[in-house]
Amino acid sequence: MSHLLDAARLYELEAIVPEDGLEITMLVRGEARPLGQLSKGQMATALLPLILREADYPLLIDQPEDDLDNAFVSEKLINRIQELSSRRQLIFVTHNANIPVLGDAKHVIVMEMDGPRKARPARVGDVDQMKGDIIRILEGGRDAFRNRHDRYGAALDGDSAASRSSSTVRQGDV
Repeated sequence: MSHLLDAARLYELEAIVPEDGLEITMLVRGEARPLGQLSKGQMATALLPLILREADYPLLIDQPEDDLDNAFVSEKLINRIQELSSRRQLIFVTHNANIPVLGDAKHVIVMEMDGPRKARPARVGDVDQMKGDIIRILEGGRDAFRNRHDRYGAALDGDSAASRSSSTVRQGDV
């Protein structure tokens, strides 16, 4: 205890001013990893909750889906967008159909290029009004959308061929 009473030592401790700093870590398999040691997807997962917080000012994010898998976008990001959208203006530039469609965007703005670095708004509307543009631009077109639907087949209706055939029998019975 006597070393704490030394006035010179106390003054030395009072003179130390720590530098401001923020360290963000993420638990990966039970291990805390600093931001610099994370993959781009892990960084985005760690930073998005900080970016998508309650605030009184609008938020503009360019392609929040970059480096994120679609499961994270549709489950986590969309839920947060829905929670915030009534209290904060959210503006997203995206190439992922899940963001405007599942996020129930009130305004979808389709941009067209007017030169190498100049874009202009071509059409504006809600998701229902902009379905054609969403399918054409974000889904890759009607054929690509249909092909994905056909390929997924029974997985969209259930997880097995049995569920597909039983639903066919039921439809025939009706």
